[in-house]
Amino acid sequence: MSSNNFPKKLADNVTMYSADPIIYVVHDFLSNDECEEFINIAKKIGPEDINNYRVNHDASNLLHETSKRLSILVQTPIRNAEKYLVTTFNEQTIPTETIDSLNPETQSKLMKKDSGGQRLLSLMGALSEKDSSEVTFSELDLNIKLQIGEILVLHNCYEGSISPNPKSKYTIRSTNKSVSWYLKLIFRERLIK
Repeated sequence: MSSNNFPKKLADNVTMYSADPIIYVVHDFLSNDECEEFINIAKKIGPEDINNYRVNHDASNLLHETSKRLSILVQTPIRNAEKYLVTTFNEQTIPTETIDSLNPETQSKLMKKDSGGQRLLSLMGALSEKDSSEVTFSELDLNIKLQIGEILVLHNCYEGSISPNPKSKYTIRSTNKSVSWYLKLIFRERLIK
């Protein structure tokens, strides 16, 4: 497929942006109540470091149900997922390029069988304010603005393999001056023990 074919509507609420790597956005996936629940629980447990909060899949009944829905969305067991990463940022936050897949040569401890193996999928979402988050894929010359409640699904590896796809590298930035809340959920290839 050529890049001229994208973005492409796959369903009323799903838009595909790339086939290599696979990137698509599910619109209106999270309700306002679910977005608020992530933020409230993150505030309650406190940050792991300055801007990052780790939230359990079953931190509340609502998040437990949300976790099941996200698992169904990507057809991967929630037990293969790391804890939610809830992050705050604003216009002054310095964006950094990120690649979520693990390099087997440098991340051997994380690639052990008992750790869940490779990070195959990353799900990202805006939890506050419309147009608060923009995800940029520099290798693809692609910018995707996420609205509150939308979920971006990114395949971190080449299709059908655990080899990292370098085109899955991305940067997230805020497009608002106020504090924005953002969600990430990473699915591994195996059960995380």
